Amino acid sequence: MLRGGAYDDALPPKGYALQTLDRLSYSLSRPRVYASAGDGRSTGEFVPWFCLQGGGGGVMGALLWSGHWRMEARYTPAGARMALGLSNFEHLLAPGGALQLPRALLLGFSGDLDEAANALRVWELRYLAPPIPENWPWVQYNHWYAYEGDIDEARLLAEAEIAARVGCEVFVIDDGWFAGRRPDSYVSWWGQWREDRSRFPSGLWGFGERIRQLGMRFGLWVEPERVDMQGEVATEHPEWLAARDGVPITRRWGDEIAGHLCLGNPDVQDWMASEVVRVVHEYGVQWLKWDYNMGYAAGCNREDHGHQAGDGHYAHTMGLYRVLATVRESCPGLIIENCASGGHRADLGMLTHSHIQWLSDYTHRAASCRRHVQGAGYYLPLQWLNAWVLEGADAYEFRSRMGGALGISARLGSWSQQQLELLARGIAEYKAVIRPLLSGHRSLLSSPWHEGWDVWQLCHPRSGEFTILAFRDPSAISSVRVAPRSISPEEDYILMNLDTGESFQMHGKGLLEISVARHASVLLIGKLVS
Repeated sequence: MLRGGAYDDALPPKGYALQTLDRLSYSLSRPRVYASAGDGRSTGEFVPWFCLQGGGGGVMGALLWSGHWRMEARYTPAGARMALGLSNFEHLLAPGGALQLPRALLLGFSGDLDEAANALRVWELRYLAPPIPENWPWVQYNHWYAYEGDIDEARLLAEAEIAARVGCEVFVIDDGWFAGRRPDSYVSWWGQWREDRSRFPSGLWGFGERIRQLGMRFGLWVEPERVDMQGEVATEHPEWLAARDGVPITRRWGDEIAGHLCLGNPDVQDWMASEVVRVVHEYGVQWLKWDYNMGYAAGCNREDHGHQAGDGHYAHTMGLYRVLATVRESCPGLIIENCASGGHRADLGMLTHSHIQWLSDYTHRAASCRRHVQGAGYYLPLQWLNAWVLEGADAYEFRSRMGGALGISARLGSWSQQQLELLARGIAEYKAVIRPLLSGHRSLLSSPWHEGWDVWQLCHPRSGEFTILAFRDPSAISSVRVAPRSISPEEDYILMNLDTGESFQMHGKGLLEISVARHASVLLIGKLVS
């Protein structure tokens, strides 16, 4: 099992960490229960995914669902038993009626967990995920951790010019762009997605045109499922609000209260889809970051919303899928980034409707970013796993965010010329060396549970070339020996250290000894001896 993507500043990191259950040490009499978070978001606590291993193979399973779920793991004398499906759900099915249930997948595999995850990611890219563009994932700039909502056109254009020079390919305006938004509020005017001309005198379309002139795509953040309870949407359409036992489902931020729209209501679905499509077309948006910062708890139980009292959370999730499908159909080529306070809704249901996943709102520590990507890579394509550099202009910091999608969220205008040159070099390294390998095989050459070292191997899906990235945190061990995988044991390989330019030869059956200074990294590129 895997932990979910809640805010995670712990060491060792808890987000997306493997949770093991050993048959020899666990009682046969009671099940172990895993479930969605109490607020209704699917991966705030655990991921609806499991892997049963033993005897040279096993079975991997997952639920393609973005709402409430429950999983029970139990050992019996006959073997392991897994039960995975909807929770807190009641629906009266009329005679002759039909009900669409969440899809589930089962993957039988031989080998170990890395080989199972590699097979799953290949299947997801081929059959489940939306088509991705060439040279994916694009390197992004997002202002959030640099300025939060304290933004304007001049400030962001200055950052955009630097971001373009260092090699960024997308410039995303996060929260802070809409009229009425106050830097001290996370509620005021939510739901009224109109540009703030006092901050952006050229308008968002004009701003986006300047971004395109710099050679980047233009991105914008929205949070459509949440509204200001004092705002236009909630006051003009109180019947659109999700409610429990007659009381609106809300969340308080300080002295302000936000409400939750009910997407079980077809009228809300139609309004939300049309409003998001309007934002994309009116402002020239090419990348849409869709956030979700509050859940619906047990869900809406109003019976005048187009759903029944016992299936409000189910109806909301199905309505969300319909809205996302409509937006994608109406906006061909639009990239959708999935976010929910980080990784609170990072599931395979959302994978079918989005192109990239913001993994965690805690993207501050390099080691945390690496471990999040390691764990999430067991069930999501590597290209979906988004993490950002905030500060620390060196190869260790940059490479720690290169296990998936790479982004920057920093005040680049305050960086020195030397720091910017290092950043440009790191982005170029990612594009040339790492990005082409993300659709291939990944192997974790060090233990997923170890402390001190992370060693990744990425293999090209066709050429056989590979890259090894090794990281050392404060560890008493100055070097490790690892056995490269997914290469021929009968061949010889040349490995080049990209930092020093030195090359050496090793046999496919050999062990590779890696030495790295504390808080440092090394990048090795391997290929067959010709």
